[in-house]
Amino acid sequence: MKLIGFEEGLFPELDNYNAGFNKGSRRLKVTIDTLAAKTHYIENYPELLFNTLDLLPNIRNHRCSHGENEHAGRDYDMSHIFSPIKIVGDVIDTVHLFEHVALEIQCQVAEMQECSGLTCNYWEPETRYDVFIEYEEAPIAEFSCLTSLKLINSQINTPEEPFNIRDVLMLATTIARQEVEDASSLSSHLGWSNGKLNRIIAELQELKFPFSAHLPAA
Repeated sequence: MKLIGFEEGLFPELDNYNAGFNKGSRRLKVTIDTLAAKTHYIENYPELLFNTLDLLPNIRNHRCSHGENEHAGRDYDMSHIFSPIKIVGDVIDTVHLFEHVALEIQCQVAEMQECSGLTCNYWEPETRYDVFIEYEEAPIAEFSCLTSLKLINSQINTPEEPFNIRDVLMLATTIARQEVEDASSLSSHLGWSNGKLNRIIAELQELKFPFSAHLPAA
């Protein structure tokens, strides 16, 4: 999948399609294209879903309202033991999973308790989708979407190097929550070598993490 662009806005018309959106909240529109053949996404989806749930088990706490008057809270639901995400058996399932991964990353990094999204497909071109993400901080929302896209692509393609989402999230949440007093203490706080810290910092830079807004002074 390929990112086409971001657009920030209120998009109030979305309230008619997902009652889970907080009224008046800001939403990030993420436009992406699917690049592979339809069969590639459909055949790889089951493994993609279960691998993603293993990496981000909190996604089992999500709910898909499909317009029902219910907010996507984070309470565990036993009915989600197979999948918390409604599946239709088409390419949009992969894009919909991208939405939920982005929401989960944002909830973890920005400590958001409520956050909703919506996935919409185009009639033409049929490979294009708009994903709307509710947010409080636009830079964190964009980082979450870029990280989600990299995670999904790393599983449905064959990357040169594996993407370690757990380390990326550990560093991002540590910085965002300012759990250390200064930047030089990050490696000892995380129990990482300086080499590993520098590698993960480089990944965060690639994913446009807003260091300037969250990193404590050195």
